Amino acid sequence: AKGFTTMQNFMDKLRKDIPKEIGGIQVVRVRDYLSGEEIAGKKENVLRLEFSDEGHNRVTIRPSGTEPKIKRYAQTHEVVADDLSVAKAEASAKSSLLCKSLMKMVEEL
Repeated sequence: AKGFTTMQNFMDKLRKDIPKEIGGIQVVRVRDYLSGEEIAGKKENVLRLEFSDEGHNRVTIRPSGTEPKIKRYAQTHEVVADDLSVAKAEASAKSSLLCKSLMKMVEEL
C-alpha cells in the first residue's frame, strides 16, 4: 500500500508543481491526460512533458496499474548530420539523462 501511495503522491506533486526543466532540458509543453481534454472523453493518469515544440523529445509518465511503480518512457530525436552512430549515441544519452533525473525526483519524495 505504501508503494501505491508514494506513486500517487509523485503524480500529484508533478501536476501541482510541473518542473521547468528535467536534467537540464527545458520543458516547453505539458500534456495532462487526466482532464479528458487531450483525448476527448478519455481520462488517464498520464503526464507527457515535451522538450521541443515539435514534441519529438518527450517523457511520458504514468503509474503502473498493477504494481507500485512509476512507468516512464523517454523519446528523443536527434538530427543526423554526418554519422548515424553519433546521433544515436546523443539520443540515447539524452533519454538516459531524462529517465535518471525523473527517478531522482521520485526518490526525493
